Amino acid sequence: MDPQFLGLLVAPPDPAFGLMAAFDADSHPKKVSLIAGAYHDEEGQPHRWLTHLIDLARSLTFGSDITNRLSSNVASLQTVSGTGANHLAAAFLSKQLQPKRVFIPGPTCRPRGNAILRRRYGRTERHHHPQPCAHNPTGMDLTKSQWIEVAELVKEKHLFPVFDSAYQGFATRDVDGDAWAIRYFSERILSDADSKFPGVCVAQSFSNNFGLYGERVGALHLVVPRGLSAEEAKSQLTLMARGEYWNPP
Repeated sequence: MDPQFLGLLVAPPDPAFGLMAAFDADSHPKKVSLIAGAYHDEEGQPHRWLTHLIDLARSLTFGSDITNRLSSNVASLQTVSGTGANHLAAAFLSKQLQPKRVFIPGPTCRPRGNAILRRRYGRTERHHHPQPCAHNPTGMDLTKSQWIEVAELVKEKHLFPVFDSAYQGFATRDVDGDAWAIRYFSERILSDADSKFPGVCVAQSFSNNFGLYGERVGALHLVVPRGLSAEEAKSQLTLMARGEYWNPP
């Protein structure tokens, strides 16, 4: 693993979001938030980062068992759908890992996303995955044995995979089966005794499987190797996201 990834510092808390966190922690029954000008829910609370949405999105991706064991090994945050998650992952990894070579899907349903990657990374090469299921536009999904081979290659070459999870539940009508590859890679990260298996990012979209095209609902999950904490990575991801949007839809 690149030492730059291991040496992340906790970003300073955003003043506004820090105040929001203090408001949430306050148990006073008559507390009133005057922090942000935002839409409010039926109970008068302002809409902002939806913690329960992130918890459910993480559980849907990794399953309850792995989610419980991930604890401090995963950083998750809400994004502007899957495209925003891919963009944020690219921005974070290009800054922290500074990769010399990036493999991008070809053919792909995200030509604009690939254009972003090319501009950010410079040198890119084409490959055929990783979409964990219902590969768009080819429909050619890997078998479990093939994913196991890919995982071995990832470890051998010390690659950092980014899964574009846009169709969980579409391929087999089984949300657990469609997430098998993501969960297998995550298991390898958690069980790797020497921490040589790289981390993994999952860009998650709900546009297709929940029919939320116009709502732009998504999430980004970053799993770090065992023995490391995701706190630093999440603080840096939050800082980067904060510079692009106040809150996702």
